[in-house]
Amino acid sequence: MPDGYDKDRDNVDNNTRGRVFENGTDRFFRDRENGYVQQSRTYTTRAGRTEFDKIRERDGRTDTIEEKSGRVDTPKDKKQLEVVRAILEKDENHQHILRTVEGEFISKDVQVLLKDLKERFPDQFTHQVISREDAREIWARGLERERSPQLELPGVREQAREQKERQREARQQAKERQDRTRIAERVQRARDREMARSVGSRELNEKREHVRADVAEQTRNIAETRQTGHALELEKIREAHTRITKDLADIREIERAKAREMTRSTGLGREPAQEMERHLEQSHEEQRKDVTRELGEIGSTIAREDDRRHERESVERQREQIREVRERAAREGVPREVMHVLEVGRLQPGEQPRTREPDRDLNEHRAREAARERERVAERERLRGLGRTPDGAT
Repeated sequence: MPDGYDKDRDNVDNNTRGRVFENGTDRFFRDRENGYVQQSRTYTTRAGRTEFDKIRERDGRTDTIEEKSGRVDTPKDKKQLEVVRAILEKDENHQHILRTVEGEFISKDVQVLLKDLKERFPDQFTHQVISREDAREIWARGLERERSPQLELPGVREQAREQKERQREARQQAKERQDRTRIAERVQRARDREMARSVGSRELNEKREHVRADVAEQTRNIAETRQTGHALELEKIREAHTRITKDLADIREIERAKAREMTRSTGLGREPAQEMERHLEQSHEEQRKDVTRELGEIGSTIAREDDRRHERESVERQREQIREVRERAAREGVPREVMHVLEVGRLQPGEQPRTREPDRDLNEHRAREAARERERVAERERLRGLGRTPDGAT
């Protein structure tokens, strides 16, 4: 027949039951004072994932508590204990307490798991059975917390709801990122396995030698062309540089795939495996440092030739602009003196800027014009003394 504990919890939904019981045990057992916190951390194992009601971490040890106020017979209850077993197998510094209420139904599957956990992990797993009398006290204390009046500022409840929603979205985004990472890692492993197996060591060495020979040939051709004074066939050099760069990138990708496959086969942890992969990559780069140096020099040659070509094109554009200005001036009858003033400050094609005072050119022009005017005046005076006009008439 139903007792007081059953009647206390009558007509209360499961979520409220769990919350009231969890808050009541916190006060009854003084969990918070003992360092436990209520949080939603997820534990992931080979057996699945779960969250615990309360967690305490200190001195390199983890303690977790899960509390069941009623029946323990659902697939979720069974799965959670399987996760607990996987955690305890992996981490000897993890201790777990399961709290249940005396007389509440426990399924046979769960009972088998409880028996296995207590036998295999006597120092790590505890099944704490709460008497029904204590359970009523726990329930009453939990209700006190539920019923305690709380003064709220306007909007506090809404802010709390929004905060909870943001936390839920953050957890969902974190889970999605983890899922994407796992998928990417699986895809990468498959690609590494396929690439490592498709290119054998002999073929990889042949690819390396081919790149080395190709770089040497391009370097030799550039040197010979310069010695003969002929112009470099820049587009052919560019095509070769692009091809060799791609071949070298393919080689590096194959080397990294083989390195990752090798470290996975050794069973090393993430950090030791990454350290070994870095060491192998450095070793490969050291062996071909002369190739990468010469390939870089070819790239520098292309860049220098491009700069020179751009400079020549710029000079030619300037010359064309000057020709157009002179032709337009001639068509429009602009005096040569005006054209001279316009072109004084213009840089000639290929000419470097002159470091002169801002108005020096204009001042020099004015001085020259003044000297010419004085000469014209003197000439008119001389002709007038001879009885002639400036045009030669008497």
